[in-house]
Amino acid sequence: MTVSEKVQEVAGKLQQLNAEEKRQLFTLVPSLWESLPVENLIPQLSMEEEAIRHGTEYRLDKKKQKRLSQLLEKNRTQTLPLDEEEEIDRLIEESEELTLLKAQALYTLKLLVKRLSRRAGENP
Repeated sequence: MTVSEKVQEVAGKLQQLNAEEKRQLFTLVPSLWESLPVENLIPQLSMEEEAIRHGTEYRLDKKKQKRLSQLLEKNRTQTLPLDEEEEIDRLIEESEELTLLKAQALYTLKLLVKRLSRRAGENP
């Protein structure tokens, strides 16, 4: 198996990892990324960036988003009971945490691409 085939195999396995597994991988084995051929890795990271930008893993699920919308609409027209106010707060906090995780993932990818591009003598 050639290096390129190995990279493609790893790239395929990366696609199957969830967000936490990807974060752990980037955290635990940065030297692995630096040992892979840049010309194969940068396009894969670009695809990963698109997946993060347009995917759903960094958003509230549909049920929670619907519930948050309902509560916010109800809040516009009437005073909410304390339990519903607390529920809105929890849902908003969860949404904000997901947004921060998404931003961190995108920033990490950007830094990694920049570092790899420098290593390859390219300008990102």
